[in-house]
Amino acid sequence: MAAVEFRFGVLPRHLQVDLPDWRIEPLPDCQETIEQWRGLGADTTWIYPPIVQWVRRPCDPGIEKTVRKQVIESEKEAVVWRLPPTHCLKYNGRHRLDRDDAMHGIATFLIYLLGTIYGIELQHEAWFVTGRQRKRENGLFISSHKATTNVLDLASRWFRKAPRKVQTAIVSALHLHNHISAYQWDWERFSWQYAVFDAAWFVAQKNGDIPLHRKKKHWPHGERFHALATAFNLRRNKRQFEKWVRNRNDLIHQLTWGKTFPGHEPKVSIRGEYLPLRSFCTIALLASIGYKGKSLRTRWYKPFQFGLEV
Repeated sequence: MAAVEFRFGVLPRHLQVDLPDWRIEPLPDCQETIEQWRGLGADTTWIYPPIVQWVRRPCDPGIEKTVRKQVIESEKEAVVWRLPPTHCLKYNGRHRLDRDDAMHGIATFLIYLLGTIYGIELQHEAWFVTGRQRKRENGLFISSHKATTNVLDLASRWFRKAPRKVQTAIVSALHLHNHISAYQWDWERFSWQYAVFDAAWFVAQKNGDIPLHRKKKHWPHGERFHALATAFNLRRNKRQFEKWVRNRNDLIHQLTWGKTFPGHEPKVSIRGEYLPLRSFCTIALLASIGYKGKSLRTRWYKPFQFGLEV
């Protein structure tokens, strides 16, 4: 049986991972693609969407051959664009694999999880991305090859057993988590990062990791960070949790950000709230897929990287 393959990018490292049923390997031109990727544009951190031009097409159905004409002074950034592939995910298992099911399931899950480990947005060669993209990795963890392999192996076994609804939720959460840094407003990043936490909470609940509330039918938002951290033995920071909930309530219910309008400059402390929330969500996502390594005890509220341990 021919191997089912999924090309994706841009992972700026020469990585090869062997799992029981899967293999991730660099493409032959991987290093060349990475060098070209890092050399694009003047910005050393970000790559922005390519510039495109409006094209006018004739609407007359009687015209047999379409004549496309570019519209003068219509240049703008592309709304959606594709990333060049650097790696390939291959299925080498014994059982038959439906490519379409894998594309919308296990294959995409593994690719997105790899992006979460290394802190970069990864995408299928044929699928689109929006907004700016990082040139280099920016993950919470500095992951060794062994740690990456073990986490992906553990995650793939967890995914196969998870209900379809939970599979969809975790894939969507990983995708959004990896994409959030493309947003340029700090309040956008915070809002969507909070949505990622909600998805991690949903997955943890469906897994049976969150106990029932002692007094209420549902856990209030204000208690969920502490409850999830307790369930997975993560480090807790009551003051930080309360601050996130307060900022979220202001933004969602009153459309205020740091007691001012979104888009206006709030206090510096408010603008930076996205960063510790992102670190906490990274650990929460790993915990929700069954990871139980020492890294769950990472001091996520400290602004530096940690080693990923299994």
